[in-house]
Amino acid sequence: MIYIFHDNFSYSRYILNGIKDKQNVTLIEVPLPHGLKRKLLKWGERLSISLYTPLSHNKEKKAVLRMIKPEDEVILFDFWTYENVRYLIKHLKCNTVHVWFWNTLNDYRPRIFSLSTDKTILFHTFDPQDANQHEMFLHNQIYRLPEQKNLATYEIYDFFFIGLNKGRFGTLKELNSRLLEWGYTTKFIIVDRHEKCGVIDGIEIRNKEVDYNETLQLIRQSKVLVDCTKTKQSGITLRVIEGLFLNKKVLSNNSAIKNLPFYTPSRIFFMNELNDKETLKRFMRTPILPATEEEKKPYDINHWIQEIVNTKTPMS
Repeated sequence: MIYIFHDNFSYSRYILNGIKDKQNVTLIEVPLPHGLKRKLLKWGERLSISLYTPLSHNKEKKAVLRMIKPEDEVILFDFWTYENVRYLIKHLKCNTVHVWFWNTLNDYRPRIFSLSTDKTILFHTFDPQDANQHEMFLHNQIYRLPEQKNLATYEIYDFFFIGLNKGRFGTLKELNSRLLEWGYTTKFIIVDRHEKCGVIDGIEIRNKEVDYNETLQLIRQSKVLVDCTKTKQSGITLRVIEGLFLNKKVLSNNSAIKNLPFYTPSRIFFMNELNDKETLKRFMRTPILPATEEEKKPYDINHWIQEIVNTKTPMS
């Protein structure tokens, strides 16, 4: 049996629910802490001390841990909380634990690499730079095949962006202004829990997670997805793979995409080539062919699971 522990994020649920092998894969959703509990975790991370361990107070999840056998496979899916990871590794009976980073490493996550245990812990990432620096196994970005009933499209926006702030507001503000000046319609949403909801310079600010079903609807209503990769990230973002799976064009600042098998100039345009509106107009008018199943397969969640569990020994 494969057990996948994941945080309670709507986009995680959506992609993991695309797993076909329901008999051999069990998804275990861990609630996100709020209020004082979130602050205790944050302070503990900054001070590198233990102030609060969410899973140690969850009777339901502790009961699941007792069901896991030594031969089972366990995947910790984008667990950023050090205390949860430490608790799980200490109490799991399985021999091997896979830790998947679905974001680039920040200042606190490297603490996980220093965990002391007699288990085999294998670290996996989508980011080539992090894989090289921290000796992790490198895998493709992941997505899932959409349900056929949800494929209807009614495009009302030319360009759509959604994502956390992560220092990208200035870049997105400049891009949004240029696109509007050139006569395009845009829908830019930045999520920042430290800001008040509202509209700043044409960009919508939200301070809570946007449900992924709403994001999917906005993607289907848009012609081009804006991919603004944050500083120090070398792996491709979810926006690029959404474009591949949902047949949308992409405007990106990540020129490394040119090296990927599915790249075509009709599908992806780069911000550093956004010199005049005529060039962009030609890109917008050029039709794209839907990606083939072979192009999608390396990024499908089911392919990813097999890659993860087939990894048996640490990197040397």
